[in-house]
Amino acid sequence: MPSQYLEDFCRFAATTTFASLPPNVVQRTKDIIADTLAVIAAGSQEKEILELIRRIAANRIGSGTLLGNGRKVDAATAALVNGTAGTFLELDEGNQFARGHAAIHVFPAALALAEQERRSGEELINAVALGYEIACRIGIASKLRPSMHPHGTWGTVGAALAAGKLRGFTASQLRELINVSSTLGIATSRNTMLEGATIRNAFSGISNHMGLLAVDLVLSGFTGEDDGLQTIYGDVSST
Repeated sequence: MPSQYLEDFCRFAATTTFASLPPNVVQRTKDIIADTLAVIAAGSQEKEILELIRRIAANRIGSGTLLGNGRKVDAATAALVNGTAGTFLELDEGNQFARGHAAIHVFPAALALAEQERRSGEELINAVALGYEIACRIGIASKLRPSMHPHGTWGTVGAALAAGKLRGFTASQLRELINVSSTLGIATSRNTMLEGATIRNAFSGISNHMGLLAVDLVLSGFTGEDDGLQTIYGDVSST
């Protein structure tokens, strides 16, 4: 039996439109998007990102914009590269209550899919607001293991939710998507931060990439457990 909290949230997410968002939420989402665009564009000039683009983007054609670069690639590659570039300068916004950086896990995936599906700016803002909301709520509610870095974990669900919204998922599809994407976070290490290991910067990019993959998995017929969110962020990855 699906958990009631998931039923309630997915019904809310499926029926929420840009017109129903409070003005302060719209403005805050615009501010977050503007901030995140800037840090991605700045981070995209780092040598590691330029080399990553050279290695993985040369033969990938699509509608997704590599911010700060101008190249067009497929949505999955755009989400991965932009999501990684945005953390390189450590200027991406954070949410103190969620104890993590939701925007850089949600916006790159949402932007890539919005470009692919030719969605409007209002639809993008709505999707980012909803993806940010669920990501932060998971961050607030969960108690990740002290050895884990929050990047690359619950942000995957936020990326998936935003992408699912842009694909027009129903409440039942969103519930399936949340349960599937909950299992697609990565096993991150807080030591990467302490030691200065730059693989940490890829964690958020992987979350964006996996969020888009989760959408394709659900559309292909893959299913998750009834409450994967509780299993992963209330047990497996939490204290």
